[in-house]
Amino acid sequence: RGIPLSGRTPLPHALRLAGRLLRQELRKRRNARPLLVVVSDGLPNVPLRHGGDPFADVLAEARTLRHVGIGLVVVDATPPERSAAGGCAEALALAGGGTLVRLVDLSPSAFAGFVESV
Repeated sequence: RGIPLSGRTPLPHALRLAGRLLRQELRKRRNARPLLVVVSDGLPNVPLRHGGDPFADVLAEARTLRHVGIGLVVVDATPPERSAAGGCAEALALAGGGTLVRLVDLSPSAFAGFVESV
């Protein structure tokens, strides 16, 4: 409840930076199993390029993560009253070959299970 949502982080850019960092680690440690945990309200609002589509950018970055072997867990932090607002958390998890969990359903043991399954 204390985490501000919407408009604070350009999601496509954050995914791109995380992917770069994790690919660097893969080059250093070939046996690593990188996992990216994205906590988001799933409402991309800033495209990678001026005039671009932030939703399409999120999906493209997710597919890139999947292609290079980066595991993905998407924690959908969309408040229940806004769940039908057109977020992309589910599509992000699907495009990245990851797991979607809703923040309201998350417990420490459930999260540990998701991480271990990736």
